[in-house]
Parts: sequence; structure tokens; C-alpha cells
Amino acid sequence: MIRRPPRSTLFPYTTLFRSNFFLILFPAGFYLSTLAPSLDYRDSPEFINTAFSLGISHPAGFPTYNLLVKAFTFLPLGSIAFKVNLFSLVFACLTLVFLYLSTNLFLEILFGPGKSRIIAGLFPALLLAFSQPFWYHALVAEVYTLQIGRAHVWTPVTSLSRMPSSAW
Repeated sequence: MIRRPPRSTLFPYTTLFRSNFFLILFPAGFYLSTLAPSLDYRDSPEFINTAFSLGISHPAGFPTYNLLVKAFTFLPLGSIAFKVNLFSLVFACLTLVFLYLSTNLFLEILFGPGKSRIIAGLFPALLLAFSQPFWYHALVAEVYTLQIGRAHVWTPVTSLSRMPSSAW
């Protein structure tokens, strides 16, 4: 007969994953209620057009953004503009999750593991989620949410790869 370890050792990060779920659904509900259903001003119409037609935006072009958004245009939801705006919403929520994980990693390195760091890690992510500039760019077709999310993914990865193993 195989003995299974207690449930707490099988999945020790339950609170961490609940927090990630909270960080996706809570702001997404607010963002979705205020999401732009069609075109916005500034660069939004250009990004919607170039994402749909796989064209080139104004310089720098943003080819990664256009290719990723093109996949979202195949969703059977609303208009093309709504789908591209929805892409910004999804990446804004993923950015919040990455910020939360980066903050928890930083707090764990400084203070060691504990439940208080999991709760303390929510504050920076929620402050960013409900700040006016981030909220605005989560609602319209802009590249900023993708770029901020990329920065939050690569910053911890590159900084951890440079740390000496004695720091762990």
C-alpha cells in the first residue's frame, strides 16, 4: 500500500494560488465593466488595424504585439476592436500576477517563507491594478500592458540567474 503525504505537503502554495486567482478575477471584473467596446483615440485604431491585418504599426512596429493580438482576433466574441482591447485586459491581469510573484520572491529572499509575505505581496499588485494610468491602458488597444508584463517576467528571471547560490 502506498502512503500519501499529507495534503499540505502535496500542495504547499495553496494561499499563493488563491491570491493569483484573486488578482486575475477581481481587477478583471472592474476592467471588463469599463472596457472600451470599440475604438479609442490616440494609437488605439492603428494598433487594432495593424493587429487584424498583420501590418506594421508606426516605428518601432511592435511585431510581437501584432502577432499575439492576431490570435485574439479569432475568438468568437464581439467586434475586432473589442477583442484587441480584451487582449490588453488579459495581459494587464497577467502583469499583476507576475508583479505579485516577483514581490513574493523578493520578500522570501529577504525575510524567509511565511504567510505574511503572501498577504503583503498583494499590496503592490493592487496599487498598480487600480492606479489611473495602468487602468486606462488595460482598457484600450495599447502595447504598454504587454511591455510591462514582459518586464515583470524577465526582471526576476535575470536577477535570480546572476545571484550567487549562497544567497539561497
